Amino acid sequence: MGQKAGNRLRAALGQTRPAAGPAKPAVEPAESGPAESGAGSVERDWRDRLTSPSVLLPLLRRSDLVPDHRLGQNFLVDGNILRKMVNLVDPREGDVIVEVGAGLGTLTRPLGKRAGRVLALEYDAYLLPVLAEVVADLGTVEVMRADVLKLEWGPLLTAARERAGESGRIQLVGNLPYYLTSPLLYEWLGQPLPWQRLVITVQKEAAERLAAEPGSKEYGSLSVLCALRGGAKVVARLAPSSFYPRPHVWSALVLMERQGELALPLAVKKVVKACFGQRRKTMVNVLVMSGLLEDREQARRLLGEAGIDPQRRPETLHPEEFVDLAARWVDISDNEPGDGGHA
Repeated sequence: MGQKAGNRLRAALGQTRPAAGPAKPAVEPAESGPAESGAGSVERDWRDRLTSPSVLLPLLRRSDLVPDHRLGQNFLVDGNILRKMVNLVDPREGDVIVEVGAGLGTLTRPLGKRAGRVLALEYDAYLLPVLAEVVADLGTVEVMRADVLKLEWGPLLTAARERAGESGRIQLVGNLPYYLTSPLLYEWLGQPLPWQRLVITVQKEAAERLAAEPGSKEYGSLSVLCALRGGAKVVARLAPSSFYPRPHVWSALVLMERQGELALPLAVKKVVKACFGQRRKTMVNVLVMSGLLEDREQARRLLGEAGIDPQRRPETLHPEEFVDLAARWVDISDNEPGDGGHA
């Protein structure tokens, strides 16, 4: 993200920095405008009732919008789930909330009424005018066009942390489409980002992977990273009827509250990634075939020191065993522990 985009992010958070040379931003402020003629006195009413099909469908028609399947657009039409999400986020005056995939503003609006600042990120340019209209009366909400897979989350959340101060929390929320779930979670869980809570809806299978226990078929690298960050709780399961258009799969509402150090050692991420790249191999073979160690004798010695049976498979190791194994691997190799950067 260039200097110019960084300035926009800081400006959105109430900060300023002297402008530098031009750069192509990863994030663009959305255009806002007045509501369409005819909304009149019922404008506030319809903006607070976007989960109602009687409001949503006419809004889509008058805005000439069709949900884009390629972008995973499924709009929430369950008021009970919306209330559950808002209560789970529990927005407070000092909080800065970053919402991914704000869409039409169904969740954005109730969050903006209670939080100190909401950054509503949306990629689809066709949705931005409606989103801006929905939150036009809320000075706490900043609507921004962003490709979240290209966004540099470090500068964004560092600025959010400065804006929130000591008492406020940084929360990442949103209804994550399938194609965004894994890359975003690897970024959020693997990098030293100063967030406190995640409140997200994902496909049920993805939620099960996040909360999976060692030995289960769902257990994988995301499960380990999530556990090392404090773990995930599946709060509710959402039927396809909770969305329009209806997806073909169930979804789940997930809460994660970060614990422990801000940065995960680079060695831990390397070991976890290598092991689950060959999850059906035995540990003695994984350590050699992945290139972490030179030969089986060295692998057996390392595993013996860690108290791990060489014939175990990666999917049976507990998160703490990966941490211990990574620390011992660093001790016998030329690798440095790292600072929590990209693996």
